Amino acid sequence: MAPVVWLIIAGAVLDCCAYLLYNREFWQGKTRPPRAAWGVWTFLSSLNAASYLFASGDVVKTIVAFENAAMCALTFYFVMKRGTNKPLKRMEIFSIAIGLTAGLSWIVFRKATYANLILQTGSLVPYFSMLKGLWRHPKNEPTKPWFMWTIVYLVVVAVVLLRWQNQWYDLVYPVGFVITHLTVCLFTLRRAKSDA
Repeated sequence: MAPVVWLIIAGAVLDCCAYLLYNREFWQGKTRPPRAAWGVWTFLSSLNAASYLFASGDVVKTIVAFENAAMCALTFYFVMKRGTNKPLKRMEIFSIAIGLTAGLSWIVFRKATYANLILQTGSLVPYFSMLKGLWRHPKNEPTKPWFMWTIVYLVVVAVVLLRWQNQWYDLVYPVGFVITHLTVCLFTLRRAKSDA
């Protein structure tokens, strides 16, 4: 196998480890993830994986996207059993609407690239809601998994660049996720300051 394949596999393994750590902290009662947000992320990550595969035309680039969708669904299952039961917020409903719009645009225009780019906007929206909550309660999310996920998406960016096909839109998903995951990670670090 080519080194770039090993790199993306390493990224997928790190992603799995981050989810396992996240779920462990959840089961130990250290975090309180909202059910609705994880439901939205499961929907969006599944649509993202499929549209990213068709948009990029590169199975290697999408390994983490599919693995992430599976782990997101597994986390959603766990959160449904013990997570906080909060109704969907307006921003989460907006994310679902964007996801449905992306899916519909894919069907109508038969352009996975359009769908994936629309979907990236929908993927950003739940983070704003999450950041608002983290500003008030930084302990609601663990730091380590979010840091690990940031590294995972840096790996995906590297893989996209190593397998460059002059498709700038291949970078939108992983670069956006580097920014969002790093931002959540930084917000969780406020915990140390608030506990000191």
